[in-house]
Amino acid sequence: MVSNKKIKISQKKRKLSDIKEEAPKLNNNTTSSDSNESSSEEEAGSSESDFDLNDIENTNIVKKQKMAKNDDGSEQFSSAMSAILGSHLKQYDRIDPIMARQKKALEKIEQDKLDEKARKLLSREKKKFLTKSRRSEIIPENITEDNSVQKLLEQEKKLKKIAQKGVVRLFNVITTTQLKTERQVSEKLASSNIKSIIHKEKEQSKLISEVSKETFLDLVKAAGDDEEEDLF
Repeated sequence: MVSNKKIKISQKKRKLSDIKEEAPKLNNNTTSSDSNESSSEEEAGSSESDFDLNDIENTNIVKKQKMAKNDDGSEQFSSAMSAILGSHLKQYDRIDPIMARQKKALEKIEQDKLDEKARKLLSREKKKFLTKSRRSEIIPENITEDNSVQKLLEQEKKLKKIAQKGVVRLFNVITTTQLKTERQVSEKLASSNIKSIIHKEKEQSKLISEVSKETFLDLVKAAGDDEEEDLF
């Protein structure tokens, strides 16, 4: 009987020791399962948060695109105008508040105005200088008789004819002077015994200058005498 009791007690101790050994294993299993569940929950929560952020960003981009399409620039214009009108200006800038900030543009406008005034003054002075010695009235105003006006007109016609004849005779004298000069120079060169070409060219230029001057003056004098005879 005693031995049976000892056997039963020893069996109970073994069971208790086995239970004690299995208890920490069960605790470890439960903690690992809990940690796995929490990590899976955290991953799911993070993925959900990332998905929510992406949705928000996409919706914001779409809204901005819609606003850009429907925007006509009125808000920016109104803000700019309010800033200009609300800015503090000095006393000398209040005449033109829109252009007060653009100093270079104002200086250019003023410079253009001064240049225009200077050009007008120069053109006026030039016109005055050109018309200074010009007679605008050929017929005097104090003439009352028709015969005197007719006489002035006839005299003007005669003077025009004389001027035309003088110009024609002057050109005729020039042409005849050239012809005579060439003839006289060729005759003098033929009579001279100069053989070298260089000396001939020098002599020719010298004779042309001397002969043409003398011939031209003589012909002009003769033409002047003929003109006086025609007038008188």
